[in-house]
Amino acid sequence: MPSNKLKSLIMILAASPLILSASSFAGISVYPISVPMQKSGGAQISVTTNSATTEYVKTTVKKINNPATPQENETTISQSSGNGIVVTPEKFGLAPGTTRIIRMINIQPPQTEEAYRVYFEGVPGLNNNSDKKDQKQPAKLGISMIWGVLVTVPPAVPRLDFTLDPVSRVVNNTGNIHLKINSIGLCPQQLTDDGCKWSKPVKNSIYPNQHTTLDPALFKGSNYSVVKVKYSNWTDKSAGVKEFSAK
Repeated sequence: MPSNKLKSLIMILAASPLILSASSFAGISVYPISVPMQKSGGAQISVTTNSATTEYVKTTVKKINNPATPQENETTISQSSGNGIVVTPEKFGLAPGTTRIIRMINIQPPQTEEAYRVYFEGVPGLNNNSDKKDQKQPAKLGISMIWGVLVTVPPAVPRLDFTLDPVSRVVNNTGNIHLKINSIGLCPQQLTDDGCKWSKPVKNSIYPNQHTTLDPALFKGSNYSVVKVKYSNWTDKSAGVKEFSAK
């Protein structure tokens, strides 16, 4: 006979704003799957259930170390420690067909952008030990979904800055927030987009204190003296362009 742990398949949705959207499986659904923290230190998401019975949910906060790199890993954060973000409520119930707004708070702004995943997992009850009512209910079999929501926390004073070496094609993020590159332009002259050839990089997000080497296909051609980088700033929703001499 298989163990109880093998009777249900646990699926974890790793938060990626590029490929995931909220959809309903068993129990609960969460939206949005990626959320930036406001400068005021707050954010919120919606948790919905279409179940015919009450669903109970617990949350777990994990800090993402070395995001978007092969060395990426997560560290569990105690919500009572005062470090990282706090989810309120930490545990909650959802009556059939209802939606609840869950708030996330960051009390102390970091000096450099931080990233977290907040996991939402269905549980039998809100207490560590199931009460008599829960014990009388038959065990639910099937898929148990764990939703992972990406939460990005801005620093106290956001600063976007970066360098590009057109020869080595290396971009260094020297600011304290992640850089999103929208396009790379090969241009014949400065201060104008006339004659520029634009391309989009495959990897367009670079986190603070990280660097990446751009695809050489972005630099095909010889009739250019300036490389332009169009970028966006997620903290204030602005966009800009920075020029680098190709010589």
